Amino acid sequence: MIGIGITIASAVALVCGQGPVTTASTTVQTTASTIPGAPQPSGIPTIADPSSLVIPFIGTTNGGHVFPGATIPHGLIKAGMDTDSPGNHAGYDGDPKFNVTGFSQLHDSGTGGSIPLSNFKLFPFLQCSTFEKCPTTIVNRKILRKVLPDGSPDDFASPGYFSTNLTNSIRVELTATRRTALHRYTFPAGTTHPRLLVDITNDGQRSSTEPQMTLDPNTARVQGGASYAASFGPGRYKAFTCVDFKGAGYDLGKPTEYGVWLSNFPVRGTTDLLQVYYGFISEMGALFTFPPAPGGGPTSILVRVGVSFISASQACANAQEEIPDFDFEKVHADSRAQWNDLLARIQVDTRGVEEETVKLFYSSLYRTHISPADYTGENPKWNSTEPYYDSLYCNWDTYRTLYPLMSLHDPVTLSKIVRGMIDIQKHEGWLPECRGATVMHFIQGGSNADPILAEFFVKFQKQAEALQVSATDLYNALLADAELQPPNWNLQGRQADLWKELGSPIVYSQYVPQDTATLIELQGGPESFIARLNFIFDQDYFESTNEPSQQMPFMYHYANRPGLSTQRSRQVIAQFFNTSTNGLPGNDGAMGSYAAFYLLGLYPLPATSQILLSSPYFRQISFFNPVFNTTTKIVSKGFAGNPLDGTGGQVFVKSVAVNGKPYKSNCYLDWDVFVNGSLVELTLTDDITVSCGTGRDALPPSISTGGYS
Repeated sequence: MIGIGITIASAVALVCGQGPVTTASTTVQTTASTIPGAPQPSGIPTIADPSSLVIPFIGTTNGGHVFPGATIPHGLIKAGMDTDSPGNHAGYDGDPKFNVTGFSQLHDSGTGGSIPLSNFKLFPFLQCSTFEKCPTTIVNRKILRKVLPDGSPDDFASPGYFSTNLTNSIRVELTATRRTALHRYTFPAGTTHPRLLVDITNDGQRSSTEPQMTLDPNTARVQGGASYAASFGPGRYKAFTCVDFKGAGYDLGKPTEYGVWLSNFPVRGTTDLLQVYYGFISEMGALFTFPPAPGGGPTSILVRVGVSFISASQACANAQEEIPDFDFEKVHADSRAQWNDLLARIQVDTRGVEEETVKLFYSSLYRTHISPADYTGENPKWNSTEPYYDSLYCNWDTYRTLYPLMSLHDPVTLSKIVRGMIDIQKHEGWLPECRGATVMHFIQGGSNADPILAEFFVKFQKQAEALQVSATDLYNALLADAELQPPNWNLQGRQADLWKELGSPIVYSQYVPQDTATLIELQGGPESFIARLNFIFDQDYFESTNEPSQQMPFMYHYANRPGLSTQRSRQVIAQFFNTSTNGLPGNDGAMGSYAAFYLLGLYPLPATSQILLSSPYFRQISFFNPVFNTTTKIVSKGFAGNPLDGTGGQVFVKSVAVNGKPYKSNCYLDWDVFVNGSLVELTLTDDITVSCGTGRDALPPSISTGGYS
């Protein structure tokens, strides 16, 4: 929270017309789906299918809590496997020793707290002796996955798709649109009674109350919902589903058996359930037996699952609108195309770069677009035509890197998120800090939506109207956070300058992004500041899992030692990030955007017009910005690869030229460079003692030195 007051003031000044940002006139495209992947400058071999370079399983063990299932960019639906792992915050666990408990439609990714969502699980049964003997509870029905020769589970995932093979030889495949999941269950040849279960009550916390459900014995349509517990804090939310079945390649017809199940007791011929007691009493849902495919071969059954936070009837409407024909291949292809359109806006030259590094970059970029989730049209709290984005886990983590990364290549989505935040402030009085499943999360409070709004306005002031962001409403939302306060919220006042008096907290004592020049002075000058940073790294006080630490490797820039920043940031990547299931240092949170920026040789100063500069891991990179309709290219002259341990090498920036002219600094780039679609040329050296340059503006800006004016 340190420095938020200064961020608000800067943003408010901009809204009032002071210090306008220089931008080119542009044509704004307002729907991401219509934006081409990116017209690329010559010299970079275009990666047309970056989805093929994404490894969704990174961070799915050891507390990363990454969701590897099927979703579109910022999709409400996140269809995936649920397991009985104690770390199943995203449902999945990459360790094959954990059992599968179902395939649910809603998840979050990379979070802490209590297990979020995991609603409306489906589960296939290969053989039960009778309908009534099917083990329907979550504990009794669970099953292991097949295991590959290398010891990993027989799972596969790519953007927009997930599959697994269970030990009973049932194959499960998932894909998704924004509000609807499509499952395909393939039963082995010879299956005589393929059965599918719908679970209404078991979310991640087993917290459901007031469940209700009805099924149609002729069509097998299931409609239902319940109230569930939120992840952080005491809030609750309601969610609803609509489930339809269809044979893949044959007429499924009516179910041969149907009924409601309660705990471990399916009751054949029943169609409705309603629990009138408040509290989690029993597990409940629907169970069907379907006729097998003719001819005795494998039986594939498609299941379309619509979801809504409004009503079951809206869940049905969502499903019918988005997947009218149950075409699994089409839905999968459309989902992958959306991912490719987004990921291809940042192109990298893979020549001379380890394949793992390329995959780590695109996987990190991919994960930055799993959340927040686009819940537009699914806000049960008020009627609005504005976008509504949820799964804000949480702004104090993501404002530093996630939203500045979106500024570079996905500003249309950023503008929608900002509009949604402003709309929340209008109706609830405050900008959101942490939010999930439509519920405000009461955890680690703050006002870190402020720098997100300021990030948008500083960089897209001239485009705000075309992006349908009201500058007046943005200003009023920031002003409310800045000036209004609940009674007795803080008996000691706002303490905007408290950072000058902080004592023992090592991380926060180094985090004063708005005025690092004064911080260096207070710590005894550049050499003392460098020694303190070295001590933090060398004595293992640096905490890679904690977002306030993310800028710390780049702080050497402010002491005119950017080579040390380059080496420290590369050592962070080498030590804490890789492409394994254990490839993250903790909860994913903002780790994807954090790693992506480091690999690009950049680090953002959020809500400012500066980006700190190091050397990319790639010979050339380019950014296509659809709002400006420009492509910015960064070329590293003398690129000689990347030292595996992050130490040494020809990776230090000796000089910078923009559009053929020497640039004012070797340590940062102004936002205009990206607005105008510039050619940035970096000359690399193996000399770690390089400086930011000799000019007046060579060092990165600070408030006390006249920066951000």
